[in-house]
Amino acid sequence: MRKVVFGFIVVSLLIAQQVFACDYPYFPIRDGASWTYQTTGTGIGNSDMTQTISDVTDSSFSYTTTLTDFTQTVNWQCGDEGLLQMNYASNSSGFTFETLSATGISFPPASEWQVGKEWDSSYEVKGSMVQEGVTVEVEGTVAVHQKIAAEESVTVAAGSFDTLKIDSAITMNLSSKMMGMSIPISLTVNSSSYYAKDVGMVKSLGEGYSSELTTYSIP
Repeated sequence: MRKVVFGFIVVSLLIAQQVFACDYPYFPIRDGASWTYQTTGTGIGNSDMTQTISDVTDSSFSYTTTLTDFTQTVNWQCGDEGLLQMNYASNSSGFTFETLSATGISFPPASEWQVGKEWDSSYEVKGSMVQEGVTVEVEGTVAVHQKIAAEESVTVAAGSFDTLKIDSAITMNLSSKMMGMSIPISLTVNSSSYYAKDVGMVKSLGEGYSSELTTYSIP
């Protein structure tokens, strides 16, 4: 009888390790986990944004962002070197990108989450964007550099949290095609996100937008 009980415990632990192999202290990856944010930004006003996790396996998961008139799902992979977002996502209904390749890491291993840690990821993309009602074809690269800049206490509608602040710089080097002409596009967008242990992102600030956590559910 003891052997049966012991065997059951071992199997249960192995299953738990498989289910939560991708789990991170500052980015809880659980099937059905969700976060809702109050988002304010140029062109979108005040709106709710919900992010949910689904299809969790021992090496991947899906992450869906939903706004009033916009839904986007991206796939992630996880391994010993960290997490990598496999599809570049702009969180904008004006952009449609196909990711041709993804390299680097989006989040380092959990043991390396400490102030001063830096990392990079990059994407080769092609697709389209809408400018003043005109659809423009684009292709090129997107480089993302991130750094854990500081420990900060943050208060939002969902509560007060001790967080790690991650500064991000997204650099796009794209070539656009419109009316037979090829026009280079190069821009860098800076932002800061605040992650609380066992909660996830609680606040994000960028150029012309902000998001603050209002509610969350982590199974």
